[in-house]
This record gives sequence, C-alpha cells and structure tokens, in this order.
Amino acid sequence: MATKPAAATPTYHELAIQGPRDLVQGFLAGLAAGAGCASAPVFAREAGIAGPGLGVKLKEILGAHPQACRVILDGELRGLLKGAAKRMQAETGLAVLSDRRIRRASFGYRFHAYAERYGIEIQDLLASLPAGLKIADRRAAEKHDPRAKGVEAYSPAHDYEIEGGGTVVGRYDLVAAARRLLAAHPLIEADGIELDLG
Repeated sequence: MATKPAAATPTYHELAIQGPRDLVQGFLAGLAAGAGCASAPVFAREAGIAGPGLGVKLKEILGAHPQACRVILDGELRGLLKGAAKRMQAETGLAVLSDRRIRRASFGYRFHAYAERYGIEIQDLLASLPAGLKIADRRAAEKHDPRAKGVEAYSPAHDYEIEGGGTVVGRYDLVAAARRLLAAHPLIEADGIELDLG
C-alpha cells in the first residue's frame, strides 16, 4: 500500500529585483499564472517588513542599486523566477540583485488596556496564534484597584489595567499572518517584520 508523501515545509526567500515596481509585479504575476502557480509575490514595503540595513540604504543612495524592489517569494515561485531570470533580463531589463533564504521572521508587539474585557480579548488573541510560532520575551502585567471602581474613563486612576508585549518568532508566512491579526486590533501596536536571512 502506497503512502502519501509528507508535505514539505514551505520555504521563503527575499529577493531584490532591479526595476520599476509595476513591471516587477506584472512579470511575477504573469510568470505564476503561466505556470499555474497559485503563489503571489509579497512586496516588502506594503507587507510591513522592516527596511534594509544601513549598508543597503547607502548603496541605494549612491546609486549602486537604483530602483530595487524587495520581494518575498515562496520556494515554488522563486524556482520559476530562477529558471526565467536570463529571459526576464533580456526581455524586460529586470535583474535579480540578491536572493536570500528567510530562515525565520519576527516582530515585536505592545498593548495597553484599561478594561478587563479588552485584557481578556488580547490574551485570547495571543493564545489563538498558529501553532509553530513562539512568543519570546512575553510579558503581561495586570493591575486591579477596586478603590478606583466607578471613576470615569479619563481619570488617572482605573480599577483595571493591563500592559504587555513580546516578540512573535517563526516561519515567515505564519509570522506575517500573526502580524496582520494583531495589528488589526486597535489596542495592539505591532512593529515591522524583521527577517533573519541566510
């Protein structure tokens, strides 16, 4: 009896592609559609991914990497692009400047609330993050002051307060989904995604 092969863990890569964003997006979309690939490129700037380091910024300022788009591709779409890179450069002028595997991703978050129901809501949201993610440096401090019960909302004294934060760490796609989920909550502030590149 034949067994089904186990699904491979997806891989993700950050590529810098020289050329106008619209042209990069159009080429990648056409490449994926032509191959029947369901993957889509993720542009770093729109996806809340932290900017490049100082060295890369200096190269951009000095013109070493003019008009480069940072794009996140899964392994399938990256493989298609690698196979078409020479043709892409010859036909469109687009060029892959760098291609680095994303080993893991992370982002920091913070929250502060003055109502117990919001504290419970935030804790439940954090508990519902996908399996495979880790929360490093997790902290949450709750304060209860029954003497402040009934004081209006803008008072310096509150009967309940919760403050905390941490760093969500894991595979890129899971981290990106977690950031979208947490950033959508009005009382949670999420930082940009940091990529650990190999």
